[in-house]
Parts: sequence; structure tokens; C-alpha cells
Amino acid sequence: EFEEYDGGIRDLKELKIKYPSGYPFTDFILGFILMEQGRFHDSRNALLSFVNSSFDGSSWKLKAQEMIRMMAGG
Repeated sequence: EFEEYDGGIRDLKELKIKYPSGYPFTDFILGFILMEQGRFHDSRNALLSFVNSSFDGSSWKLKAQEMIRMMAGG
């Protein structure tokens, strides 16, 4: 059903492996896509990684925290 995202997910994970701290926003995007797929555990892990990253965007980190709360049911 969500096969169109599989290539993108693979690419984002590969980017994270090749450049571990170079593209912290990939965790936010992964978290969003995985949440849309209903893969809440994986989504939460990616979003937590983003929140704890060196990314300098507090509004995006707040959005990630909001998404984590949504998945937790409140």
C-alpha cells in the first residue's frame, strides 16, 4: 500500500549511514513518513533522534515533539 515511499525511506536511511551527522533533518522526514504508514514505533525513534540532534530549528523540534505526543494518544 505504501510501496511508493519505500525507495525514499531507503534513500534517507542510506543518507544517514553515509553522513551520520550531516543531515539531521532526515530523521524528521523519516519520522513523518513512518507515522503516515502507521509504523509508530519506528516513527517515534526517528523523531526522538531528530529532537536530540544538533539541528538548529526549534520550531521543527517542537513539531516533532507534537507528532510524538499525537502517536502516544495525547
